[in-house]
Amino acid sequence: MICFEDVVVELDQKGARQLYINAAFEAGDFVLIVGPNGSGKTSFLDLIAGVRPYQGGSITGLIPDLPVAYAVQEPHGSLLPWRSILSNILLPSHLSSQGEGLITEARELLNKFGLLDRADDFPYTLSGGEKQAINFIRTICTPAYIRLFDEVTASLHSSFKSVARDILPENRESTTTFFISHDSSDFILPFNRFFAIQRGSLKEISKDDAKEVISHV
Repeated sequence: MICFEDVVVELDQKGARQLYINAAFEAGDFVLIVGPNGSGKTSFLDLIAGVRPYQGGSITGLIPDLPVAYAVQEPHGSLLPWRSILSNILLPSHLSSQGEGLITEARELLNKFGLLDRADDFPYTLSGGEKQAINFIRTICTPAYIRLFDEVTASLHSSFKSVARDILPENRESTTTFFISHDSSDFILPFNRFFAIQRGSLKEISKDDAKEVISHV
């Protein structure tokens, strides 16, 4: 279980905007997070990833020695230009002893996206949607106990979106997944919990309420 108790995150340098978090998540939870732009959704994912500090409260259940896989909203800076597409996907593989198994999985996922013949190409040859697909594949292939997806479907080609939505449920296992979206069509994913950032606080809401929030964003 990952537990946030009275956690405070400052969203700007002056501390004028803050995010308050009181929530607990179980292994295997598939969590949708909604809210307006600038409300702190990405800051929450950054907090889980360990790349953003918090200014109050306590967090338990995050394990520093275990990797967190993170598909960021803008993939352009996350792909190393001197590495091939396949090499970029396998970059986190040093965290696991799965070796050949990860290579096989990466190639299978590239094939599902119709990008297998691009495995030895470099990122500069890809479109924005293709880069996001590689970002997505790398997150799926990374051996991790938490996976974070920050609006990954927003920049995917329409054909890629359906592939990504098919793959996500297959890779849940006992991994806890946090998924930010502004796209109502993402509701076909099997989320089991829904949260919104409202008036500076992360709050659990119903699926219907999550749909209402997205419809007004």
